[in-house]
Amino acid sequence: MIKVYLLNRSANKSARLAKIVRKGVEKMNKDHKQLTSQNEPELKEDEVSGLVLGCSDYKEADGIIRLLTREDRLLSVYARGIQKEKSKNRRLALPFSKVRLSYLPQYSNSLLYLSRGSCEDYAHHINDDLINQSICFVIRDLITEDTLYKGLYQNVYHLWQSFNKNRKREGYLFSCLIASNLIKTMGIEPNFDGCVICGRTDHLVSLSREEGGLICSECKRDDLLLVPVIRLRKLRALFKARQENVPVLHQNFEYDLADFLFLCSWIEYHNDRSYSSIRFLETIQSMEQKKNRRDKKDQKN
Repeated sequence: MIKVYLLNRSANKSARLAKIVRKGVEKMNKDHKQLTSQNEPELKEDEVSGLVLGCSDYKEADGIIRLLTREDRLLSVYARGIQKEKSKNRRLALPFSKVRLSYLPQYSNSLLYLSRGSCEDYAHHINDDLINQSICFVIRDLITEDTLYKGLYQNVYHLWQSFNKNRKREGYLFSCLIASNLIKTMGIEPNFDGCVICGRTDHLVSLSREEGGLICSECKRDDLLLVPVIRLRKLRALFKARQENVPVLHQNFEYDLADFLFLCSWIEYHNDRSYSSIRFLETIQSMEQKKNRRDKKDQKN
């Protein structure tokens, strides 16, 4: 009997001791957590809004988002795990999206470190038309740190909205306006004040990439194509107009894909660089022209 009593007393003492030890460990962990939280700086987030121009793959599952901000700046945002199907930030990398991103400045140097974000607008109908989509991708490729200008964000956003609602005439206007402003920013603007060879201001019949501007009938080479006067006028107006004159351009001139491609060829020639996105757009234009000629021929028959 005495032996059983002693055993019970020993077991109770061990249980009390284990309880005391457990409470002590819990208190130590709690104190350590409080001390750690006091010593470590709080992770604060900053926000930035902009237009998603594109997203390039990085490593196995990460990505780099190219963002054009409201302040007409070009930022690169590091998005960890964004290529994973279950990533909550996957929707933030879609081109033609207007997003608001939260990032951690503590981990952001040349790249912003994405934490989370929200999509405020998505011009998804651009993807329904191959020409509209290709024009937007060409402009994406032409926009670099060296070609930024005041009002670029607004112009790109208006372009996306125009094509998203299938307002082609308005979309071509903004695409040509952006291309002309990029040309001016690059310092390769055509001379529209007169013939670049003799200086005369009348009988202007062509626009030469090689000479850098207008050419009169007397100075025109045989290999130069004649350019209709209306086209010379609308291209000149494009380069002379200011941002507030956009409604006037829309009212008086109608720009098209050929005008945009001419401006793109001007950029390529003077920068001595070729863009695959421009080649693809030219291919689509050629296919469209062949289809239109075939349709007209079928109608006559």
